[in-house]
Amino acid sequence: MLDEANLALNFIELSFGDLFGSLKYDQYAPPLFSVLEKGMITLFGYSELALRIWPLIASILSILLFYKTCKKVILDDFLWFPVGLFAFGEVLLRYSTEAKQYGTDVLMTLIVVYLALHWKPENIKWKHIGFWMMIGGAGIWFSMPSVFVLAGVGLYYLFSFYKIRNWNLFLGMILSSGIWLISFAAYYFFILKTSIGQDTLQQFHEAYFFKFNSLALEDWYDNWKLLTGFYDKTLGHTFLAILWGIITTGWAFYYLFKNDIKLLLLLFAPVLACCFASALGQYSLLVRLILFFIPLLLILIGLGTELFSNYMKRPIRKVMWVFPLVILLSFGEWSYFVKPLQVSEVKKVLEKANDDPGTPFIFVHHTARGQGSYYNRMDTPMNFSNIYISSWEDRPEVIIPMRTNRQLEFWFIGGRINEGEIQQLKKEIGSFSIIKEEIYEKGAFAFKGVLQL
Repeated sequence: MLDEANLALNFIELSFGDLFGSLKYDQYAPPLFSVLEKGMITLFGYSELALRIWPLIASILSILLFYKTCKKVILDDFLWFPVGLFAFGEVLLRYSTEAKQYGTDVLMTLIVVYLALHWKPENIKWKHIGFWMMIGGAGIWFSMPSVFVLAGVGLYYLFSFYKIRNWNLFLGMILSSGIWLISFAAYYFFILKTSIGQDTLQQFHEAYFFKFNSLALEDWYDNWKLLTGFYDKTLGHTFLAILWGIITTGWAFYYLFKNDIKLLLLLFAPVLACCFASALGQYSLLVRLILFFIPLLLILIGLGTELFSNYMKRPIRKVMWVFPLVILLSFGEWSYFVKPLQVSEVKKVLEKANDDPGTPFIFVHHTARGQGSYYNRMDTPMNFSNIYISSWEDRPEVIIPMRTNRQLEFWFIGGRINEGEIQQLKKEIGSFSIIKEEIYEKGAFAFKGVLQL
């Protein structure tokens, strides 16, 4: 992936200290996550495997922790439903082996929620408050969205201490929350503010902000799409899946509102806080950025499914498992048992060009710039003798004839763009050369051309 390659270049080129500032190549990652990734390549060498070790470990731990967390909320009858959705959903599988922070965000959510459920408000002491100060204060620098989850934790404990009139620990949690806020404020002003203030980023994410202050029907339709998109990534895009998600989360909300307010705050508050930040234009609801609260939605859906089933009369209750089973079977990515998950295969087309002995020049389009820079490093197996990694403003019809060194053949490498853009580039390449070979991989393409004299 382009973003993954660009982020990896930061881990390689920057020092450990520099990772606590703004990153290069329009990238962002929490500093402690970046330090961990740089530590991996320092220990195990510069390779994709080293970069992806931690995301894989984090995802395996997440599955185990999600199961244990579900057991604290959901009875055994429908435990398989949210666990199956979590383990086999494509979006979670994808980021389990990608050198980005989103799988770590999921793990941090589960660590924080599991500890809150394990350290029950009626049993904790000041030493637990001290642990929360450290976990929350440092956790924000390891996973930025954990600030939303900590909001739920704070409300969970504050409400509980208020109910049992434990003012000593109530003040302790106020102090802990203050430390979290100071940590987040430092994080925001030193790192986040520079990144989120960029006009290009704001324009890109504009479609992923809630527009609750608008009266236009089209804006509210967009709001509805964003909201139902939560279920699209947790249950699937079928009508049954989205309807089931709305019914079960609504059922769980009603039940918790009536019976367990503190658990309602722990599970719902992070989602609501995230939506509120989105409405203020401060947090995008792009899929990878809301990955952290998918486990919370799945727990609520699992709980709601169980409550819904128990509400039904006995004959209907016996067949209630059919609906979640159909949703799981249609949503789960079972094909990955027999084929690899592929997102972008720029590496394959670069290898093809690199292995071609008769082609001295390779032009990498800006859509594959990150991957081209990554694999062009001297300490990787692909050492290109004559390569040009282009920027947005570079024109291939000017660069390619100048850089071919009188060898008429060349390779043109591109990344993830739509079919229409690929055909437009093909037409432009054909205006000054004859295309002899075309290669198409998932999220990548290549043309082998010969200049026309």
